[in-house]
Amino acid sequence: MDEVSEFVVLSLAVWRVCRVIVAEDGPFDVFATLRERSGILKQCTWIARGLMCVACISFWLGLIVAVLRFGLSIESVAYGLALSAVSVILLRRVG
Repeated sequence: MDEVSEFVVLSLAVWRVCRVIVAEDGPFDVFATLRERSGILKQCTWIARGLMCVACISFWLGLIVAVLRFGLSIESVAYGLALSAVSVILLRRVG
């Protein structure tokens, strides 16, 4: 797979995982149950707000994916931010 294709696939994967965690019930309501049991929906802390935000989760998930791909380097930080940026763009365009 070439670099552009890899970036597109990883960007879509980051966005999808973030979207599932934040806004979808998941198979057998697993994510809805996790959100309910964790109390995130009833809290108003910065952690709760961060876990209910696709842009916030995409930042951390993008960095994790990039570090796993490139190791800990400046390149991985930039790649992670780019993955997160695509997630934010998709969030605003697709939902």
